Amino acid sequence: AKVILIVYTARLLTLKKASINTLETFLRIFISILIIVALIVKENFSTAALVLLSCFVMLIIGGTNKKYWIRTLLLIVVGGVVGLLYFSKSTSNVEFGRSETWGNRVETWLHPNHEELNQPNTAKMAIARGKVFGVGIGNTVHARLMTQADNDFIYAIIIEETGMLGGLVILLLYSIFYLRCIKISMRCKGMFGSLTVFGMGTMIYMQA
Repeated sequence: AKVILIVYTARLLTLKKASINTLETFLRIFISILIIVALIVKENFSTAALVLLSCFVMLIIGGTNKKYWIRTLLLIVVGGVVGLLYFSKSTSNVEFGRSETWGNRVETWLHPNHEELNQPNTAKMAIARGKVFGVGIGNTVHARLMTQADNDFIYAIIIEETGMLGGLVILLLYSIFYLRCIKISMRCKGMFGSLTVFGMGTMIYMQA
């Protein structure tokens, strides 16, 4: 769905190039994006947010009217903040997707318990143990204490094993990759190819 939506957005922006500044064109493209994002958000808020943001950047680069995307962005940000705060404070038994998880994460972020042995705190301990040069590949201790060490918290384990130096190398590699995507995008002859490459690169880089 993520890949198809990027390609679809690039295609619509290319087809509607002549009327790209009109509200009708902006709404047609944005509502198409919003429908797919709405289907994802119930089960995976972070993925939905990343896809929406990637497509939104494509709308900006694609030349849509500035006033439309600025107003829409403000509405999304305000709506997202209000929604997350509501779920973090709500005492209602009515749930929307993983709203309880979202609420707990916001609450934990606002009022952290640094003594609790949870995954975020374990990740911070892993990073602290890695220091500058790390403890060596395969010598992690904290990965054995975490259920999500191989996905959500893999970066903390990489830093534990290779240190802040290794962590910076990973960031640098992703940044080089993104710059290459931008360069390829600028070299593309057509708008469709250019926007597709830019959109794919943006989505991967943002997620990283």
